[in-house]
Amino acid sequence: MIDNDDDAWLEGLAGRLEPAQLEAAALRQLAFEAAALREFIRHQPEPAAAEIPESDAEREHALIARARREGLLPPSADRARTHSRLRRVGLAAAAVLVLTVGVSIWRASLPPQEALRGVDGGIVLLEARDPAALRRQLTEELRAEGVTVSGYVRLGRLGLDADLPRPLPPKIAAILERHHIPIPAEGVLAVEIEALPSP
Repeated sequence: MIDNDDDAWLEGLAGRLEPAQLEAAALRQLAFEAAALREFIRHQPEPAAAEIPESDAEREHALIARARREGLLPPSADRARTHSRLRRVGLAAAAVLVLTVGVSIWRASLPPQEALRGVDGGIVLLEARDPAALRRQLTEELRAEGVTVSGYVRLGRLGLDADLPRPLPPKIAAILERHHIPIPAEGVLAVEIEALPSP
């Protein structure tokens, strides 16, 4: 059922509705006008083939040149330079993206720099890619906070002992936490480090 102006107009223009089928006078009038327009359009003569202009390359070039002179189009050299700049920027962005993804994948594939293996008899057992570097770093960080540290080697593991102050200062607690070392209950720190197993 048609009950609005737009539907009556469109259905009448499409030829799917007779104005007499509608009850409302205003809708009948719209449908009648649409049907009349449809008949008018249908009785228009087809344009002759000669009236449709063919493509004229010379005229097109003249219009493009005029548009460039009027400043409506950039000169062709500027367009080529702009395209070249955009291409270089795009290539640089793609290279940075590939490099970033590549480095991220490479770093993710590396074993962790250090990992807590466990605590055995009060000795914290760590694994590291470079045990000597980790022991040196731990020793330097603890000594920088005033802790006395001594190093040793036992069963092929590099170790260090330290007497920690009580109560434990936040800076020393942060060092231990950063290296995944649990805070010793008695204030005596013993750490042994061995190399991470090869993948």
